Amino acid sequence: MELALSVLALLGAWALLLRLLQVPIRSVLAPVFLLVGFYCGPVTDTLLTGDLGAFVLLALVAWLSLTVHGHQLAAGVGLGIVVALMPVFAPLLALPLVQRRWRETVLAAAIAGSATALVWIRLAGGGGVGISALGGVDAADRSFFAWAEYMHFPTGLTVGVAVVIAVVAIAAVALVCIRQRHHEVLFLLTASGVLVLACCLLAPDSHGDYSIALLPLAGSVVLVGSVVRVWPAWLAIYGFGSDENWYSPHLRGFGAHIEILRVPAGWLLLLATICAVLTAAGPRARTSVEERQSRNEATGTELVAKVGLVK
Repeated sequence: MELALSVLALLGAWALLLRLLQVPIRSVLAPVFLLVGFYCGPVTDTLLTGDLGAFVLLALVAWLSLTVHGHQLAAGVGLGIVVALMPVFAPLLALPLVQRRWRETVLAAAIAGSATALVWIRLAGGGGVGISALGGVDAADRSFFAWAEYMHFPTGLTVGVAVVIAVVAIAAVALVCIRQRHHEVLFLLTASGVLVLACCLLAPDSHGDYSIALLPLAGSVVLVGSVVRVWPAWLAIYGFGSDENWYSPHLRGFGAHIEILRVPAGWLLLLATICAVLTAAGPRARTSVEERQSRNEATGTELVAKVGLVK
């Protein structure tokens, strides 16, 4: 029963994401999205472990879709469910604030806060309910801090790099606001993806299954101007989204290192790639504007010359 409900939730998220991206259900991209979605590692792990990852994804895509269509209260409920299931994704509450959707933020925060309070009350009573909907089967920690500990980073270096990650994430969101504010769907997909990446890296106990929340960002590749239309982004997505296991008697220690490091390394690479693409988009945009202005001026000059010759 749990597996069937998870599959239905994934299908619902798939349908909503196609609608959000304006991909027709009869398009050749529709089955590609479905195949890639069910083949990727986070979705497979969700179905095998029986956690609530499918419902987190459904609530996330529903929130994005409702926000785009201007349903603030319903979007607030969707975002509240996301944060209630995954309190680590609380920074997503900042996006409605950036868009000046106060009611959506307040409602989402109220729902998430109430759910978290109930969970802590249950925990105090010895109910054993966790505060994360994912990683319920003793999943290995894949946060940056676990990675740094595995690499034997000094404490000072670990803290310094964590601060850099937070600053890069904030800078990337600011760049998204500048570069993609005119395209609401692309803005929401990119900004939410950046915040989820930061949460995955900086959460004290994050798992590879958290990557399921990055599927909408990966799906934005069909949109013009998407930040994942470069090969480093897909190398990163392969790192944290593949279903392969590098543990092997032939690879020995090397394979174990790759398996332990590939998920956080993929998150880091994708965050750095997004920031680099958004930074490089500024000069390109200014150059294209200058080229259009030059062509318009040249066309105007030619037109004036022709008019003068006619006279």
